Amino acid sequence: MYKVYTKTSIGSRHMEKGIVCQDFSDSYCSSKVKIAAVSDGHGSRQYFRSDRGAKFAVEAAIQCLCEFANGFSGNTKTRRKIPLTDLFDQDKQSALMKQLYKSILIRWYELVEDDYKKDPFSEADLAELPDKYKHRYLSGKYLSAYGTTLIAALVTKKYWLGIHIGDGKFVLINRQCECSRPIPWDDDCTGPVTTSICQDDAVERFRYYISDNMPMALCFGSDGVDDTYGDGEILDTFYKQLIMEFADEGFAYTAKEIEKLLPDITKKGSHDDISIGLIFDTEIIKSNHRLLAFQINITKFKDEIIRLQEKINRSERKLTNISLNNDESAKESLEKEIKELKDILEYKKSELEKAETMAADINN
Repeated sequence: MYKVYTKTSIGSRHMEKGIVCQDFSDSYCSSKVKIAAVSDGHGSRQYFRSDRGAKFAVEAAIQCLCEFANGFSGNTKTRRKIPLTDLFDQDKQSALMKQLYKSILIRWYELVEDDYKKDPFSEADLAELPDKYKHRYLSGKYLSAYGTTLIAALVTKKYWLGIHIGDGKFVLINRQCECSRPIPWDDDCTGPVTTSICQDDAVERFRYYISDNMPMALCFGSDGVDDTYGDGEILDTFYKQLIMEFADEGFAYTAKEIEKLLPDITKKGSHDDISIGLIFDTEIIKSNHRLLAFQINITKFKDEIIRLQEKINRSERKLTNISLNNDESAKESLEKEIKELKDILEYKKSELEKAETMAADINN
């Protein structure tokens, strides 16, 4: 059975500067439907209500994905049932997804509008903004002040889907323990620049993936996560470790451990707000426990080997300088250190080879 977990932690930089957490995450779980969503409100000054926008985006996504999963097109007036076959007809699928995006955006607009009416922008809110934003907001075009990204996933008994607008990373772990990025990437998301739910063309900027091949886990997070772990094996291993912890130690214990872990990650890593969303099947994880454990060790060995080689390279450069200065005592000491590092490196390479062989044997 699939379980759902989401968590948000304020970034260490935001803590230091007294800035509110601009991420938000939440989930919904029933016997038939599992939903997780995370959002990352934009950080620039003109997006001064992005923390609220992030919350509204998650609320809108969960509500609309619930309606979608319950078999409705997103038009709550007609409540037209969706035949399951339509989800896997390419033309009909595209139309249905666009309707889903529109329903999320409409709900987000409603929540933003209601918030603005209750709490209009004050002079203090606008005081430090560049004139172009000040004029835009005073003219009634206030949506961008709430700008945010959004990633959400839905798992039912017969299919799953993921939707994404903006940055952050979405990782699929299949039943063979293989990781992939099934949702197409948006090349306009580079560095600090990201697409947003507040854009006029937001409905066209959503991306998605839908499948009836049920996963081991769907794992995703705001860019505070991938800015810490990158977008490769290290990120995959981070998520594998989390879902294995849930399978091994139970939900309540692991949830508390993650709550303690995330502040440490942001402090040592990106310093940004961090949100994660997980939907995972603990029984599938347990049945693949040995392979997952070997894969995690393989990634660790690879990382350790890279770091050891870098350290050896630095020491060898230092040795060259010492040799030029004819410092025999320092040279002998450093040569001994380099030899010890190389011995450790060879041991790690041997262990990596063993782990890769074991993982291959399990796969076969």
